[in-house]
This record gives sequence, C-alpha cells and structure tokens, in this order.
Amino acid sequence: MPGWKFLSVILIFYILINLFFACLYYIIGPGHLTGMHGDTFIQKFGEAFFFSAQTFTTVGYGRVNPVGFVASAVAAIEALMGLLSLALATGLLYGRFSKPTAYLRFAKNAVLAPFKDGIALMFRVAPYKKHYP
Repeated sequence: MPGWKFLSVILIFYILINLFFACLYYIIGPGHLTGMHGDTFIQKFGEAFFFSAQTFTTVGYGRVNPVGFVASAVAAIEALMGLLSLALATGLLYGRFSKPTAYLRFAKNAVLAPFKDGIALMFRVAPYKKHYP
C-alpha cells in the first residue's frame, strides 16, 4: 500500500472512531460531560468530538470531563483503545520503513553427504555485505 493510502487509512480510522465515541457521549447525555460551553446541537456534538479526540490520544486538556459511571467507563474504554491503536499504528509504520535485508552468499556447489544415518543435501551459506573503505 502506498504511503499516502496508509496515512489516509489511519486518518479515516481516527476520525471514525472519534465520531463513534462522540455519538456515545451524546447518547449518554451532554450533561454527563462537564465544562461544555456549547448551546446548539452542533456545538455540543463538536465538544463531545474533541473531548473524544483528547481522550483517545490521552492528551486530556481537562476543561471537559466525564461525570458519572457510564461516561467515565466509556472514557476509560476509549483511552485503552487509543493506547492500543497508537501502538498498532506505530508498529505498522515502523514495519513500513524498516524492511530487513538478508545479506547472504550461497555456495555455487552443493554436495550429498552422509549425515545422521542418512544422506543430506549440504551447501554453504555465509553472511555477506559489501564494505568498501
């Protein structure tokens, strides 16, 4: 997958998961998130979305916070999912640019030789890398 598609998938996942949790917070009720300043539906949903983003990334600015067991439980689950998602994304990103390369040189000839009460195909393998001063 090209780099721009990979980053697009991560961005889309990030937006969708935050929209999902913002909907959960809004279903629980905006009254269970203290510190919200919005008056309209869009403003309250926007605050719930950005609270979700802050919880998912564990930034936690502290102006909006959950009140009650259900809202706190959702925030705790979201924080755990954020940590696991960040670890997964970091591993995938690292794997994209750290492709290991084996520098091995194989012998040109192989032999059949006795080995442990039988016959085995044997060949030599040696580590090889060009090092020029």
